[in-house]
Amino acid sequence: MQQAEIFLAKVESFLRRNRMHPTTFGKQAMNDGSFVFDLRDGRSVTLNTQDIVEGFIEDADAAASLEDKVA
Repeated sequence: MQQAEIFLAKVESFLRRNRMHPTTFGKQAMNDGSFVFDLRDGRSVTLNTQDIVEGFIEDADAAASLEDKVA
């Protein structure tokens, strides 16, 4: 599996886990509502963009974990 495929799989997994629409994810993570759709169409990303998106995913997962512990 190539780096781009692995990255897209991380994003898709996050979307499923959080029941988040791709447009919402793109707007929140990158201020780009078409970000996920473009990834699905083969858009390449820089390492900086990948770091930003992975940081967003990690932060959102951490926040969800805290919410689960409080509930």
